[in-house]
Parts: sequence; C-alpha cells; structure tokens
Amino acid sequence: MIQTFFRRITTWKANIGWFVAAIIFLVYVPMMLYLLNFPSVFPVYGDGLYYVTLAGNILHHGVFSGSVQAPFVPATFIMPAYPLFLAIFIGTFGSYTLFPLVQLVLAGATSFLIFKIGERVFSYSAGVIAALLFILDPTTIFHSLIIMTDIPYVFLLVLSVYLLFFDAEGTEEGAPVRTFFAGIFFGVAMLTRVISMFLPIVIIPLYFLIKNNRISTKKIIINLFILTIAYSAVVVPWVARNNAVSGVWGIANEKSLNVFQYYVPEFLSYTRGISADEGRNILMEELRRDVGVSSSETIDIGSLEYAPAEEKIAFRYIREDFWGYAKFHLIKMVPFFLSSQIKNSLIFYNNALGYEAYKINGGNMTNLLAGARFKEFWSELQIQPVVTLEQLFWLLISSLAFVGAVFSGRKYHVYAILFVVLIFYFAVLTGPLAYSRFRLPSAPFLFLLAAYGTSVVARVARNVFTKEKVI
Repeated sequence: MIQTFFRRITTWKANIGWFVAAIIFLVYVPMMLYLLNFPSVFPVYGDGLYYVTLAGNILHHGVFSGSVQAPFVPATFIMPAYPLFLAIFIGTFGSYTLFPLVQLVLAGATSFLIFKIGERVFSYSAGVIAALLFILDPTTIFHSLIIMTDIPYVFLLVLSVYLLFFDAEGTEEGAPVRTFFAGIFFGVAMLTRVISMFLPIVIIPLYFLIKNNRISTKKIIINLFILTIAYSAVVVPWVARNNAVSGVWGIANEKSLNVFQYYVPEFLSYTRGISADEGRNILMEELRRDVGVSSSETIDIGSLEYAPAEEKIAFRYIREDFWGYAKFHLIKMVPFFLSSQIKNSLIFYNNALGYEAYKINGGNMTNLLAGARFKEFWSELQIQPVVTLEQLFWLLISSLAFVGAVFSGRKYHVYAILFVVLIFYFAVLTGPLAYSRFRLPSAPFLFLLAAYGTSVVARVARNVFTKEKVI
C-alpha cells in the first residue's frame, strides 16, 4: 500500500507544484492559524523583535537603525534586505502578523526549485524525494512561521544556484540574462544573511568546474563578469553606506562579532574549563584596552566600527592554538548535521504556554561526547525520545548524502562536488553556533544527495537480493 502510494506520488509529474501547495495548505496554514492564539511568541520570536524594530524605523523614521528611540544610531551589525521586505509588508498591510504567509509561499517555491534541480541532475524521483523532505522538514516548517531571515534566504540561495547552474542546462540561449539575475539574487541573498560573504569565492571555481566541458572558456569568463557586475551592483552601495556611517568598509559586523562573542569564548570554555561568559569577559577587557574605552563607558560591540579590533583579538587566540581550535570547531560542527528542530519547537511551545508542557534535555551533547561522558550522553538522549528519533533521522540523511556523493559516478560527480561544497561551506562557517536553524541553507543540497544516495542503496540491495552484478 505504501509502495503504491509512493509510486503514484513520484509519477505525478504535472502536479508536483500542486502537491507541495497542498502540503502547505494542510500542514503549514493550520499551524499558523493555531499559533495566532499565542501573540507573545508568534510571529515575533527570538531575533524577530530586532527585525521588527528595524522595519519600524525604516517606515517611520527613514533610517536603518535598531534603536528603540532617538537618536536613531545607524545599524551596521545586520543586513538590510529582510527588514526592508518586512517594512514593505507592514507598510502595505498595516501589520506584520500575517507576514509568515509570504514565507509559506517562499518555502513552497524553494521546494519546487529543489525538485527541478533533482530532476535535472539525478532523476525525477530524486527530485520529488528531496522536495518532499525539504517541505516536510520541521526546521522548514517552524522557520516559515516566525519572523526570521532563514526561509527568504534559502529561497534566494536556491534560486541563484538554479539560475546559474541548472536553468536550461545544455543550451546557451538566454545564458547572459540568467547569469545576470543569478548575480542579482546572490547579491540580495548577501544582503539578507552575512554568511553569504565568502560564497563568491566558492561559486566562481565551481562554475568553471561545471561549465568547463559545456561552453568555451571565453563564454565562461563573460558570464562570470556579468555575474560579478550584477552582484556588485547590489552589494557595493551597502558597503559604501556602512563606510559612510561607521568609517569602516565592510558588509556587517555580524561575522566579526560571532567569532568574538561566541566562537572564541566557547573555545576558551572548552580548553580552560571556564564558562563561556568568563571567556567573553576576557575578550571584552582586551577590546576595551585596545580601543581605549574604560569599563565605565558603554561600547556597542555590534558596530562595524569595532570589527577590526574584534577580529584582531579573536583571531590571535585561534592562531595561538590553531590545531586545538580546528579540533574544537570540527566537534562543534556535529550539531549542524544532527541537531533537532523538534527540540527547539518544543522549547518554543513551552514558552508559548508559559510552563514546561514537554520536558527537554538541556545538556550540551557535543561537550559530553568530547569529554567521553557517554553515560550522561545516553541519559540525555532518553529524556525526549522524539528528539532522539529526529537526530537519528538526520544521521540517516547525512549517511545517505555521503553515499550519494561518494557513488555519484562520472555522470553526476561535478554536481555532487557542487552540493558537497555548498553543504560544508555553511557547516564550516556556522561552526560553534551550529544547530538546526543554521542547517537550513544546506538542507536542499543534503536532501538532493540523500535522495540520490537512497537510489544507490536501493539498487545495491536489489542486486544483492537478485544476485545480479552491481553496476
């Protein structure tokens, strides 16, 4: 029965878009309507309040600032695209309450693009599987329903990758136009999440790798020039604005502050046996000394003005114990692949109710593993079985993605390389901050490789059972 149902889904070629829309209508919309009963956490939760403040200042004061009252200090910590989208929505409809509807549409569009990429690269079935895994992923569902940058960013990223590498593959008709819009959308993605900062460094060689045997080197260079011009047209004005208000040429201070406030303090906690807050205090004392600010004076560490000093201090600790930090960073990447969104959703629900309806494990799993505290690790796993099951699901997905990458063969290997590089780009840059939310940008490519890996495993199993030679 299940096989028959799945076979019908994977042959529903003309209606995959409608199928995704049905999932959104039957799963996402009812959840959104239910969450309307909890205005204390929906749709503004976590960092959402800051985005709402930024959007309000754009609308009412014509300034990009996170200040809640005058003087409105120009913000250089965060990217402007998402607050601008939010401000346009509020200005049009008068409220941000139903803004998640926009994100539901973007989640569905992303799922459909994943299907198109999977169909183009691997097979129709692989595209369907990857698309369904994405749209049914609890991380996708949750972050579609709250005011956060994740879903718009993932849509822009996948759309850019699709236009640059997969749209009308094998033909050059309209390639400059597609490349131009890919550059525009890459730029808008950059202005949505600062993690895109180094993406051009990996995209350019990947473009050479994939297009090398398909078009001439001259056309590759022309297309990359168009891509760069379009990308720069979006990003450079923002960099110039930041220099005008802070005196520093830069995208945003978010990347520098993450290393200064999270990565290195967590590393000091890991190596010195102190708390992360104690590690932050150590770095803050050095920052105050370096920039000449006394302990009695306030300092906006989120300002781009302090980014060079923050990077200098943080990277000195990394250089002093590079291999130790590398080991720490790799260990802290584990939650990127295995962390549970269901756990985060249960925490959200407990906050909405105002009491602990569901018990949640609170231990730091990677620290327990790193310290060989296996008994405590096992105890933490048993606290909430559904969370453990999701972590096992992600272990399976990661394993299948590995199989898909390794056994992609000559026919698919360049695309497997593209997907693997994009996955590890986000995994490595996320580092010690890794948890389910930050996995979202790589999820489409994980699911695509896992879908193909499933077909590899199924083919091997079929050959074993039928005693045929494995091709």
